[in-house]
Amino acid sequence: MYALVDDRLGAATGDAAARIDAQLATALDAMLAGDGALLARLFDGVPSAAVYRHLWRLLAERERAVATDADLHVTLFAMPLVVVTAAEGTGAAPVTLSGVVDDIAGKAAILRQHRALSGNENFALGNALVAADALDIPHLPALLSMRALPSTPILPRDLRPAPIIVSGTTEAVHL
Repeated sequence: MYALVDDRLGAATGDAAARIDAQLATALDAMLAGDGALLARLFDGVPSAAVYRHLWRLLAERERAVATDADLHVTLFAMPLVVVTAAEGTGAAPVTLSGVVDDIAGKAAILRQHRALSGNENFALGNALVAADALDIPHLPALLSMRALPSTPILPRDLRPAPIIVSGTTEAVHL
């Protein structure tokens, strides 16, 4: 695929570039329908910034193209949250925070009230604080599969909370 991208970047005509992009798109679509490991290896081994940039742009195009219904679809989003922790007093025993947020309905109401999602009123929030690596490229196919609108009520998704361990009096940052 890297050689194809190099050929695409050096294509003499727009038609030649489009043909190569179509081949790359087919390969990326197959990876997005797979388990994600091959997709992760593709991005881990990219030989140059130009090749990475082009693959990333194509991946973004393919992610949008796999949406099943242009009129109505589920958009997954993650809100970054930075948590700073520290124990009070020396000798305090380590504490594990569950990574589960209480009163998620109240937090969703605040977002609606302040139009935080550009006026979108129909959204749902999960109550799990998820580690950033759970949203990384190897998990992209599974995450994208969650966008399909089911014919039955939406079931909980398997995004496990990442516990936060608080130990010591020095501040620690968790994303």
